[in-house]
Amino acid sequence: MASIFPDSPAVHEKQHPVVAVRNCPKPPPTRISLTLPTIRRAHEVWLMTTGEAKAEAVATALTDTNEVQLPAAGATGQYKTLWLLDTTAAAKVPNTFTPPPT
Repeated sequence: MASIFPDSPAVHEKQHPVVAVRNCPKPPPTRISLTLPTIRRAHEVWLMTTGEAKAEAVATALTDTNEVQLPAAGATGQYKTLWLLDTTAAAKVPNTFTPPPT
């Protein structure tokens, strides 16, 4: 549903609900994605990731709101944002992290 890569045209799109994403760094190279403003209109947003390779990105997304550099930081629901992580993906989330109230 979301294929928004750092500092890509898709992360800057504010007018359209859906965008074509081309030249993706991972296959497939061309995709269709919801834009961040569209995602933020949802009541709930669920983000799921696994693995040690994602641990740094998860920690950054949860503690830094720079959605241009890390689009997951801007994927938030109006009422609830749920992160579904395995232990290794959550390994670098600071012990002091407190999610915002829902």
